[in-house]
Amino acid sequence: MRLELSEDKKVVEGISIRWFDYAEYDTYTEVREVLYKLKEMGLKIGIISGAYEEDITIILEKANLHKDFFDIIIGANTIKKTKPHPDVFKYALNKLNVKPYEVWFIGDAVDADYEGAEKVGIKAILIQRAETKAVKTGNLRKINNLKEIFNFID
Repeated sequence: MRLELSEDKKVVEGISIRWFDYAEYDTYTEVREVLYKLKEMGLKIGIISGAYEEDITIILEKANLHKDFFDIIIGANTIKKTKPHPDVFKYALNKLNVKPYEVWFIGDAVDADYEGAEKVGIKAILIQRAETKAVKTGNLRKINNLKEIFNFID
């Protein structure tokens, strides 16, 4: 089925804007506490997402997180590549002025997040929330709650 909406840009923009009027976003209970503790430790914090930067900004606002809190935000449209492409991670490293061995990357997808980060030398952690579908992960570094990252970075 084809809706043929791409020809009427105003209709497409209207649908996109209204989508966020009805979508609800919140964070897991520990997220703010962990993010603030990481900042207090002097660590840089970034987001790499498959969403567009504009959408990430809206989602952060809906979840009461400010985009200025993050040192870098990389969306699908930032460099026109998405995870697990190595250039996405290398772009983040360059912008943050850090070396791969200095970085921990936390994600919920084995291939895009964990393996993508590891391929460029970044240490990865897979977050598997209880409510997400379990994936066979072998000997990967894993956490179930964001607070558990302090077991790796303290």
